[in-house]
Amino acid sequence: LSLIADMPLRLRRQQLQAKVEHQFGNTLQKEEYSAIIRKLRDLKLKKTGDAKISKSQFTIAMLVSEGKLDETDITRCFSAFDLLDGNADGKLDIHDVTDVPE
Repeated sequence: LSLIADMPLRLRRQQLQAKVEHQFGNTLQKEEYSAIIRKLRDLKLKKTGDAKISKSQFTIAMLVSEGKLDETDITRCFSAFDLLDGNADGKLDIHDVTDVPE
């Protein structure tokens, strides 16, 4: 019974995913680019004046558009990262790793 109840939700997710996958084709219009920049700024992933979109930023914007990720998910990941980033340089490296004895 739950499989039947989940069908509309799964169908909606598939439709959103198909829409995002086919949204750009092999070109990106200026309006679409601007919308991605705005979304990334709303998610606090892009600073004003920074006009480049990285592959990871694009991926996050697409996952948000598909409804697979939301701002709460991103905030939770940022918090976890900040806890692990011992020297607060915004990157994880070997100096942030703690060996835990087995």
